[in-house]
Amino acid sequence: MFDFKKLFIDLLFPIECLGCGKKEQWLCSDCSAKIKINFKNQPEIFDKSQSLAGVWLAADYRQPLLIKVLHTFKYSFVPCLGQDLANILVKFLSFKIKQKEISGFDLVIAVPLANRRRLWRGFNQAEVLAAEISRQFGWTNKSDLLFRKYYTRPQVGLKAVDRIVNVKGIFSVRNSDLLKDRKVLLIDDVVTTGATMQECAKAIKSAGAKEIWGLAVARG
Repeated sequence: MFDFKKLFIDLLFPIECLGCGKKEQWLCSDCSAKIKINFKNQPEIFDKSQSLAGVWLAADYRQPLLIKVLHTFKYSFVPCLGQDLANILVKFLSFKIKQKEISGFDLVIAVPLANRRRLWRGFNQAEVLAAEISRQFGWTNKSDLLFRKYYTRPQVGLKAVDRIVNVKGIFSVRNSDLLKDRKVLLIDDVVTTGATMQECAKAIKSAGAKEIWGLAVARG
């Protein structure tokens, strides 16, 4: 079936490297190598209730090229950039595992999108990242276990306290037996206040998960 949406996007946003303008690729290898990964980052603690053990952030959001890649990935509907962003997470995780700062996980779960947001975008950006991490490390991808019970307004532009209220209690799990006593890695592209990840972790924890860690490309 012909994809009119893709044709429209390709016409509106010609494919060229976001860093140097080289044609026919969104991010060339030379520019990709310029995005700095902060291998020394330690996990941030957002959740005082301890549902979420901590959140690992792979890079500094203040890098202009990284901001461009993230925005194009999410808002210009370019899922293939997920591979470049997933590579950042894979390199970060590989380093931390080698240093014994991170051990393996039983399950990988993406922060879910509301159905209407998924339809608008065409994909869930966190699921793209989670799928690649699962493939690279052999951890089971179970993003279908976590879902939003209902739609709420996007978190972008909300103050910290409003973000907490906006997502409170909106996540739930299915097949909770699959989460019992499991160590879970929760994936998102960007974390701001951590409110969304905290609520996801609470739902996963209430289903019996043993330990939950978050991972994102950067803190926005």
